[in-house]
Amino acid sequence: MDNSTLRGCTVLVVEDEPLVALDLCETLKHSGAQAVPAHSVAAAVQALQRENIQVAIVDVTLQGEHCGPLCEELRARGIQFLFHSGYTEAPPEWDGVPFLPKPANPPEIVDAVKHLCGSHRHAA
Repeated sequence: MDNSTLRGCTVLVVEDEPLVALDLCETLKHSGAQAVPAHSVAAAVQALQRENIQVAIVDVTLQGEHCGPLCEELRARGIQFLFHSGYTEAPPEWDGVPFLPKPANPPEIVDAVKHLCGSHRHAA
C-alpha cells in the first residue's frame, strides 16, 4: 500500500475490539494517516477535544453503548465519518453515512477514508 495516500489526514478510530482497532490503525498508518484510537464514546469525545480530527471510523456499538451521541458530536463539529460494523447496515437515523461491514479489507478502508479526507480538505 502507498504510504502517502492519506498523508496529512488524522483519523479517529472508534472501535472497542482491540484487534480490530489495531488492524484499522495499522492500515491507516501504512497509508500515511495519523490514527487516533478510542475504545468508547467517552474516550472518542476526549480525543475530539485534544486532537485535530478530520475523519472518524465508528463502530455502531461500543462496549454495549450506541454510538449516536458520538455521531451527533462529530456532525456538530463538521467531521466526516463512516461506520465500520458487524451490523449489516448503518443505523436508520444515519442513512447516507458511508458504511463498511466488518471485516472490511484494507484497500476498502483506505479508499473510504481517502474519499472522506478529500471531502474535508475541500470543505476547509
